[in-house]
Amino acid sequence: MDHIRLLGSLAMSSRLKRLSEKFFQDVQEIYEMCDIDFEPKWFPLFHLLKVEGRLSITEIANQLGITHPAVNMTVNELEKKGLVSSAPDKLDKRRRMISLTAKGKRLGEELEPIWQEIRAAVDDLINEAGGRILQEIEAIEEKYSSKTVRQRMLQLKAAKQMPRAEIVPFAPEYKGDFVRLNKAWIEKFFKMEDADLRILENTDSILNVGGAIFFAKIDGKGVGTCAILNMGNGVFELAKMGVDEEYQGRGIGKDLVSACIDYAKRCNANVITLETNSALKPAIALYKKLGFVQVDKLDHETEYDRADTFMKMDLTAVAK
Repeated sequence: MDHIRLLGSLAMSSRLKRLSEKFFQDVQEIYEMCDIDFEPKWFPLFHLLKVEGRLSITEIANQLGITHPAVNMTVNELEKKGLVSSAPDKLDKRRRMISLTAKGKRLGEELEPIWQEIRAAVDDLINEAGGRILQEIEAIEEKYSSKTVRQRMLQLKAAKQMPRAEIVPFAPEYKGDFVRLNKAWIEKFFKMEDADLRILENTDSILNVGGAIFFAKIDGKGVGTCAILNMGNGVFELAKMGVDEEYQGRGIGKDLVSACIDYAKRCNANVITLETNSALKPAIALYKKLGFVQVDKLDHETEYDRADTFMKMDLTAVAK
């Protein structure tokens, strides 16, 4: 039994470290197989100097996203091997400038074809595993820089102490909230389109053909909304999901989408589809968490210029 795997996201850092150590060991064996005295941990700094030529400790740290002490440690190890040299900057004696030696440059030329072979092998592994790990790591890095795990933990903890939103069906007095909440997110990220206006200004086009609109209310205020459209032939479409920025991060979107899914199930729907945009990563992550899968296209043509991501939930498969 793999205990680290069983821990899931709680042990993400340990799992990434374990995978990283396997990569390092594998690449170390490749270098040894090629009779090259080089350590994988040196690669980022060494390759950066090969590309850039001559850099200060601060410039290296900034470009690699690591600490000054970590840079100094690697530079010292490479200096002992005669692969890099350091010297004071002629314009600023306080700065230590690092560059490859002649020996380092020769080794870089020798390593280049091996690196290309390693890249091809890693790309093959990534593609076999689904091909999206680098994009997902980049997305995590970007989101981590804006809000750390500690900050998210405190936010989620605070959210649990806040009152839960009440999910209610459409009533005529909520029509203004439906327009307001959807205009807010559409105009923040995109622009209103004709298809938006047609739905927002005519809620009967959803309600009179077997669809539904749900609202999240806290202390009597409409703070979120989501619609489920009946497209006919057992197909329903999730649409117009928006949550007031002030109330985001409290599970309101999840509750709204869940209410729409439950409604579609009560209507004996076979499939729920949705159209969104790849820029709306939190929404896409929520849809995936609730059981939607991304597809290349839907059976119907989209009416929205911004739609570049399509998802589907097969309720017949869920039922099984």
